[in-house]
Amino acid sequence: MLDLPRSPRLRSYARLAYARRLDRKLMSLSRQGRVRVYTPFLGQEAAQVGCASAMERDDILLPTFRDSAAMVTHGVPLDDLLLFWMGYEEAHLGFGNTLPLTAPIATHLPHAVGLAHAAMLAGERRASVVMFGDGATSKGDFHEAMNLAAVLRAPVVFFCQNNHWAISTPLSAQTAQPRIADKAVAYGMPGEQIDGNDHDAVERATLVALERARRGQGPTLIEALTWRRDGHSAIDDASTYRDPHDGRTWAARDPLDRMRARLEREGRWDADWAQRFDDRVEEHLATAVRRVEARAAALATDHASVFDHVFAVTPPGLAAQRDAATAQPVVAGDHFEAPLLAPVAGDELHLAGAINRALGEALAADERVVLMGQDIGRLGGVFKVTDGLHDRFGAARVWDTPIAESGMVGHAIGLALGGRRPICEIQFSGFLYPAYDQLRNHAARFRSRTRGARSCPLVLRTPNGGGIAAPESHSESVEATLAAIPGLKVVVPGDPRGARGLLHAALADPDPVMFLEPTALYFALKGAVPADDPHAWAIGPPVRRRRGDHVTVVAYGAGLRRALDAADRAARYGIEADVIELTTLSPLDHRPIAASVARTGRLVVHHDGTPYGDVGAELAARLHGEGVALHAFRRLCGHDVPYPYPGHEAVCCPGVEALEAALVELVGPQHRRLRVVD
Repeated sequence: MLDLPRSPRLRSYARLAYARRLDRKLMSLSRQGRVRVYTPFLGQEAAQVGCASAMERDDILLPTFRDSAAMVTHGVPLDDLLLFWMGYEEAHLGFGNTLPLTAPIATHLPHAVGLAHAAMLAGERRASVVMFGDGATSKGDFHEAMNLAAVLRAPVVFFCQNNHWAISTPLSAQTAQPRIADKAVAYGMPGEQIDGNDHDAVERATLVALERARRGQGPTLIEALTWRRDGHSAIDDASTYRDPHDGRTWAARDPLDRMRARLEREGRWDADWAQRFDDRVEEHLATAVRRVEARAAALATDHASVFDHVFAVTPPGLAAQRDAATAQPVVAGDHFEAPLLAPVAGDELHLAGAINRALGEALAADERVVLMGQDIGRLGGVFKVTDGLHDRFGAARVWDTPIAESGMVGHAIGLALGGRRPICEIQFSGFLYPAYDQLRNHAARFRSRTRGARSCPLVLRTPNGGGIAAPESHSESVEATLAAIPGLKVVVPGDPRGARGLLHAALADPDPVMFLEPTALYFALKGAVPADDPHAWAIGPPVRRRRGDHVTVVAYGAGLRRALDAADRAARYGIEADVIELTTLSPLDHRPIAASVARTGRLVVHHDGTPYGDVGAELAARLHGEGVALHAFRRLCGHDVPYPYPGHEAVCCPGVEALEAALVELVGPQHRRLRVVD
């Protein structure tokens, strides 16, 4: 921003005038096609500038798509803001203590709670200010974030710009409570309705709320009454749904006119200075636009950049897609054999015990690690996976959350952005769907949308799959849905040893990891879990569990044990199966599987999930695309139906016998004299 006057009052006017000019410039550029669809804030300058002016530089601002004035006031470089509205992700590098603006309504509110909670845990003074509109108060994330912030007494200021319209839907159709501030009462926090077109009133209210937050007195809801004088965006005609009389009434309460009148009453108004300042702003903006348009022209041909910040390290499959999309020579990936996992000695533990041990080790080794979820504290979780950890590490490290999956995961995202290493448990994977928005639109995209400036290293644990005769929604296999989220890593252990090793790998990973725990394996079998595992467990590479040359069997999770048992049975007929465990479903490293299939020519994929869009189809497509000779292929998995009730569960869980039959069928035509080997 330009240099501002030393006088606080003139500085406030200058910030308002700068914001107004910026908005008009962006609106004009959008109508010229030089800026993408823009969401104007004309009429809301006092709400945004007044709020941001009250913040300290260390405070975190979480804006929406309409909060450009607040962003530049809090220090976002003008060039970055312009580049963003011109349509380039590269803009997000300079946002500092302002998070990228959020388009999905209200979903960023739980992030503010997590960031504030992270500051509390670190003993920092900073607070979070999260902006949203009146329409956002209809969303569940608004309720979950407000409730959670109040429970935690988190230093958050919820700042609602009530401009009376959610696109074309008036406030009266959004809520029966005309005062949004009064909603705070239900959560046990203060709520204040203020004149959002009065810069000084906004600044005072925000200062009070921030000081209250920093004193440990918890969150505040501020409702700033204002009016969106333009349409929802540059292409929206607000005259089709709004009464012109209302617009004229609010125009008479213009924030700049009111500030100028106040300066005149105080004898501080200087019309010549104001004109000179406006001229400087206009030239400043015009120069910046020319500079940023030149940068945008250079970026327009650099399409490879969209692939570069999906993960901390670009996986081979994505690198190949980048080369193909940018007309680079695509070099065939090296296919290499996965090493055979050697047996080890160690404590004999169930899967649940191995995960519990890994969680305890992580908590003891790194004070940034925190555990959160429903009933994980004194109860120890419904499967006792977190048993004893609350007593060992205390409520500040292991805590129970409200029943609010979206708010819980959004809270974990904020904690991760704030420097913690959260491990969040969803009680059953069938309850994960309310948090899908948080995973896809936020956790998995922070690295990409900030061009690597921010990452979201969290681990989300959940029981997955059937096999325990549980009621509806308790036996879902959600891995295919999750594996399709770019930027999210999906991991599934197949035994206790792998569970401990992979959980440590997930915690060390700089990207968000979905850790799916096979429900059927929690207490079904024990395995050796060494204190110092010589195998370097890593996210990505598959693990070979059995060596063979006749058929490749790929399995994961609860299916691994069945695949190994079926391979043992098939060996009686002289059929040697190469059993490969997919410990990581996304990003998928198919190269060891391609090397195996190049030897065997046959592939069987086994899991309990649905077949449509599953890992089996993906593997077949990749092998075909690389010219790997695949003479026979089978998938043994569930069906494209909702997971059945316990009485019919077996139809979606192929057994060892079915797997054995598939192996014999695929290899049989080439082994005419099959016989049982003694």
